[in-house]
Amino acid sequence: VFRRVLAMRSSPAPWSRHVPAVRYDRKVAGRERVVIVGAGIIGCAVAFELARRGTHVVVYDGRPIGGGATQGSGGILPPYSEAHEGGALFDLTVRGLDVYDEFVGRVRAVSQRDFEYRRLGTFEVADSEIRWAELQSRLTQPWAADAGFDWLEADALQARVPLISDRTFGALVCPRHAHVAVEAFTTPIADA
Repeated sequence: VFRRVLAMRSSPAPWSRHVPAVRYDRKVAGRERVVIVGAGIIGCAVAFELARRGTHVVVYDGRPIGGGATQGSGGILPPYSEAHEGGALFDLTVRGLDVYDEFVGRVRAVSQRDFEYRRLGTFEVADSEIRWAELQSRLTQPWAADAGFDWLEADALQARVPLISDRTFGALVCPRHAHVAVEAFTTPIADA
């Protein structure tokens, strides 16, 4: 059994629906036994966190570690691009990105394997006037300041990314977004 404690945010973001934050950092009784089916990044991460809290965990998968859907993941952690409409999915993905650095740190602290994880940010390129208007509208969202958005005009974009088409209208830059080499990250999680 995985126990959880609900705690309110001390100062919720103005765009949040003030949903209680869920803390999954409590020890569980030592006699708990959990079986996880699937040795992808999610299954391995859940097993890692449960084992860290004292639970006996067994992971089953007929494929190699990370051999299922995980290998199809791009490893990009971009909530401000993928869930920009707001709502519960947006809140969840932003909170997930906020705690990912800590999770990566916990894995690095106990694993000898190297993997790539960086906060490189993302570019969303406007390749049409419609896309330009859509991306420009995100700059006015209540959460835009938290995202750290910046707009690059077409010439500035070409200076930073010389091989990009000269027919672009610019790009929305989000420096908070991260990238993890998913396949290389799954094995250290499983080993830990």
